[in-house]
Amino acid sequence: MTPVGFPHRFIVILLMGWLCAYPAMAQSKEGPVIGVDWAAPDDFRDAASDLVEIAEVGFSAVRMPPVFDEEFYTLADRLGLTLYIELPLVQRSVRELRTDVAGIDSLLGLVLDAGRGHVAAGPIGITRLSDTRSPGGCDAIRQVAQRIQAAGRQAYYTSSFSHSDRCRNTVDFVLLDVLTPYGTSQTVVSSVDLAAQSGSGRMGITGLGAAVSQPQAQGWLHEGSATAQARFMESSLNQVAYSNLSHVFVHRWRDQLLDTSVLPDPWGRNYGLYTSESDPRPALQVVRGILRGLQDTFAFDAGQPADPGRPWFPALGWLMITLTAFLYAGSPRFRTMIPRYFFAHGFFRNAVREAREVLPLTSTAILTVIGLSVGLIATLVITGLKDLPLSIHWYRLLSPGSRTSLTAIMNEPLILTVLIGSTTLLFTSLWMGCWMVAASRRARLLPSQALMLASWPRWQVLLLLLIAMTLEATPGVPLWALLCLSSVWFGTALWATFRTSYDLYKVTGISPLAASLVWLMHPLVMAVFLLVGWSLMHWDEVRFAWHLLMAAW
Repeated sequence: MTPVGFPHRFIVILLMGWLCAYPAMAQSKEGPVIGVDWAAPDDFRDAASDLVEIAEVGFSAVRMPPVFDEEFYTLADRLGLTLYIELPLVQRSVRELRTDVAGIDSLLGLVLDAGRGHVAAGPIGITRLSDTRSPGGCDAIRQVAQRIQAAGRQAYYTSSFSHSDRCRNTVDFVLLDVLTPYGTSQTVVSSVDLAAQSGSGRMGITGLGAAVSQPQAQGWLHEGSATAQARFMESSLNQVAYSNLSHVFVHRWRDQLLDTSVLPDPWGRNYGLYTSESDPRPALQVVRGILRGLQDTFAFDAGQPADPGRPWFPALGWLMITLTAFLYAGSPRFRTMIPRYFFAHGFFRNAVREAREVLPLTSTAILTVIGLSVGLIATLVITGLKDLPLSIHWYRLLSPGSRTSLTAIMNEPLILTVLIGSTTLLFTSLWMGCWMVAASRRARLLPSQALMLASWPRWQVLLLLLIAMTLEATPGVPLWALLCLSSVWFGTALWATFRTSYDLYKVTGISPLAASLVWLMHPLVMAVFLLVGWSLMHWDEVRFAWHLLMAAW
């Protein structure tokens, strides 16, 4: 970080003098500590300018990564800011918490030494969004908390679990993460109610913010607009200003760069009161007015709501259904084979073995319809579940490059649909190739035969597509509906691999061992076995994932 010289110190002093002349926040009633999430710029001049304005806006605390420059603490002392330092223990399972606590002793010592003698040296966050639902990690947190408390500082951690956190008694207070894509007032109200029920003054919230995903949009009714962010901050800050919460941290001061944090904002969203180019958003004036007691009601243009639908989704879905109907109406052989498949499957299999009714063009069209239908179903489920705590946990575990690529794909659901559908077709074709190779020594298997036996057992996808189209058109689809849809698809897809493998085993006459080995080569079956094996070796992470999934209910 660039050292501050005399001219820069003089500028900071002038800014502080102007700040002192500004009227203090008028509060007639004691409320929570209200701060903001902030990452210090590399240049001290920029960092000092930020801190001065943060104090001028009315924040009394800053939540930030560790800093060791005494100039920060000296400036914060003069501004009346309290620095809440976050240790870099992020998203740890119980086993990882136990292991990593020993590795932060030296870092914790440096943090404590840097703040010694400074009023601004505030509480220290031990871990963020780790598995505190399991009691096994509480001892590790308590060990660090006791060292922090022995140095005269308070200890806390950030939790994803509102009702089932097991480690609250090990620290002075807990911050509940309430970060949502575009701000949810109900989440804030629930947190306030939970704090009122506890009555201990040991619970606060962090992640109070709304993302700006469409900066050019106008009106607070348009989700993702800068005005919608301002409206959310107005309603939320007025709710929490005099609540029983101990702390409230606004998320965040400035938009986060994708590669600069160990805990990146999900899906590249921008939550800042300032843009990354230091342009203020309307929410900044809202926060300033409320925190300084100048104004608590603001007028914003309502505008028009964003178009909630994806017109391509039902259009593509009905295209798949219409194509299937045309195949049924235009192919008499196709119509005669359908009753055989469902009511006389042995006759169906014999017809394929003798290559009398293989219908290569029809089967190719059916497989294409099935692939794109799988893509539509998967896109609906993935986009619907992407903001679950578990999904965001996995997102944050990825490398910066992978996060950037995944975010780009997730922002284009049509491309995601085509990508998943194409991958389904590719994997099915490769698996059919494995069957043709395995059967080459016993009986020649034609591509048209393999294609027909691979596509027909997946007829259930068409029924699931109708359900998916219904859910897509329904606002506020519950979590259980998406989980049920994905579970049913997974079960039917797994059953289809058994059905296809058994039919091919009967048609080709290969040995049961060879048929089993080819079945195991199906990508879905391989994924299941790999997942089971990984889960057995990383049971601690699986339990953490389960806790995060349950936190969404």
